[in-house]
Amino acid sequence: EYRRALASSYLYQFYLYIVSELELDVKSSSSALPPAPSVSDDERSGAESFLCSAKPSVGGVQKYPAPKVAIGLEGGGRSARNPPTETIAKAALEKDAVGKASRHASGPLHCTGEALY
Repeated sequence: EYRRALASSYLYQFYLYIVSELELDVKSSSSALPPAPSVSDDERSGAESFLCSAKPSVGGVQKYPAPKVAIGLEGGGRSARNPPTETIAKAALEKDAVGKASRHASGPLHCTGEALY
């Protein structure tokens, strides 16, 4: 089933390519040639290869906000008038395990080949 669908799609893509080439030949020819088969513009794009076309420039930047520290948990009972400082936020970030690599217990055994399965 898959092979038939693939073969028919390649055949149709070839047909679209030939129709576009025939249209160019008919336009450039000075002799009277019969008109090329008509194909809608939506279907014409099937003959174009997306591999060779210019690709749009893609880029992005992701920014994370500074970590929030709960008032009263770190810093010895700070009040709303005395918010936590950046040093407390950095210390909380250093303790946090999220986003950091952690070694699996069986990792060294797998690397050395000593692991039993």
